[in-house]
Amino acid sequence: MLERRFGIHPEETARNEVLLDRVEGIIRGSYDMDSYIVNCHLWSIYPRDVADVLSHPQAANDLLRKFSDFPEWRRYQAAVAGASLPFESLEDDVKEKMDVIQDDSNLSIMTYHPSWDLCFRAEDYMKRAISSERIISINGGKMLLKAKGYKTALALQTFGTSKGLFVAGNWYSPMGDLKEEVKKAFDEDVHEMNVTDGQFALLRPLMDGKKGNSTLERSRQYVNGEKPKSYVRKVVGKIRR
Repeated sequence: MLERRFGIHPEETARNEVLLDRVEGIIRGSYDMDSYIVNCHLWSIYPRDVADVLSHPQAANDLLRKFSDFPEWRRYQAAVAGASLPFESLEDDVKEKMDVIQDDSNLSIMTYHPSWDLCFRAEDYMKRAISSERIISINGGKMLLKAKGYKTALALQTFGTSKGLFVAGNWYSPMGDLKEEVKKAFDEDVHEMNVTDGQFALLRPLMDGKKGNSTLERSRQYVNGEKPKSYVRKVVGKIRR
């Protein structure tokens, strides 16, 4: 695709400064899937072409170094940059800087879908789902998936699979067969899943506070078996009424 549209041989992709600058500009100016797709059109490059560029380890690792300097404010950009980068292709300094752990699965990530987005209520829905325990822990607590609203999962840790890098603090939605498996798990009241294959769509980063009581902090507390007092009061209050 890149060779046909830009005259760039695949082996030269990671060294083509003009193309890499264009890709970095697209990602840097994006804050969710919708804006990412818009920016791809504005920069006259297809999302799948960006994915092709980022499948080259050198290009992806270089961008991850830049975006990981601001882990809370650039978590979405880092997630896009590393979406096609297998754990084995992450360079050691990037692994250490981003505190990446390995997940023994083949989960892959799609960074673009023309009709998907995630509303601003997702963070509140996650907190409510935790209160009612309508959630599923994915792969040993690396992600927490909610039932309320869109069935989306929040990455609680930054982890790499054989297909790509999941970055903590971002929302991912199961796709295809995995989506159906999740629906079945909720119907059967399952609270833990070990998923080895499937695909998630990267939607957007968290949109709430970075301090105490954030959705990320509450989700991690739940996975670690620490239920905040606010949850207990809320659940008990509902029972009394």
